[in-house]
Amino acid sequence: HDALPICGLGVYLFMRVRALGGLAPHQGGSGMNLHGIALLYNMAILMRTHLQKLLLPTHMAFFHQFYPTRTVTTWGIVSVVTVAIVFLLVPLLRRRSPEIAFGICCIVMPLLPVMNINGLNSNAFAERYLYWPSVGFCWIVALIWERLRIKSQGWGWAALIVVSTIYLVV
Repeated sequence: HDALPICGLGVYLFMRVRALGGLAPHQGGSGMNLHGIALLYNMAILMRTHLQKLLLPTHMAFFHQFYPTRTVTTWGIVSVVTVAIVFLLVPLLRRRSPEIAFGICCIVMPLLPVMNINGLNSNAFAERYLYWPSVGFCWIVALIWERLRIKSQGWGWAALIVVSTIYLVV
């Protein structure tokens, strides 16, 4: 049962690459023209950037210039590992904590269309893409807080105060 959605995704990706000539073919206008591993690498960097901004919304701006990374960097490796962990959490948490797995899906799924870097201009990253994912993020934070509060009233409220203070200061 668990393999069926993964097989469906594999068939879809195969058909997409065969029909379009690539996972996300260049649509003109952006000048990025990334393919293969370079495209996946930059998609991971972009996804990590979105997740980072969702977790800690600092340095908000109307326009963020996105420069494709063409070499392996520390942040690139961190990005690939982060995205891999996020994608692996869904099947791992599906049975133990389906609510958190659902929250992760609510974060990631709305971001997938904006991972088409070649189809976007140099403003591939924008906070406006985080409106829907923030619902999943708030869902997960509320679930974690509720579980912590049930285990220990003191720690639950202390965690709420600390997190609220951090977001107030940032």
